[in-house]
Amino acid sequence: MHAVVMLWARLAAAHHARFAEADLDAESGQAVNEWLGLSALAIVAIVAIGAALKLLGLDLVDWIRVQLGV
Repeated sequence: MHAVVMLWARLAAAHHARFAEADLDAESGQAVNEWLGLSALAIVAIVAIGAALKLLGLDLVDWIRVQLGV
């Protein structure tokens, strides 16, 4: 059992040392989050514009018909 604990301790120390030496930027990987957020906002905007056009679409068609006298 002692050997297993020593092995885990060595692995944990090596893992910690590896990341301590690496120059990791605090914002590394944030581009993915930014693109996902922008994509979600774009989808919401498309759905909202589509719903507004669908809601106002009949009114616009009626207005055009009245203007044309059809």
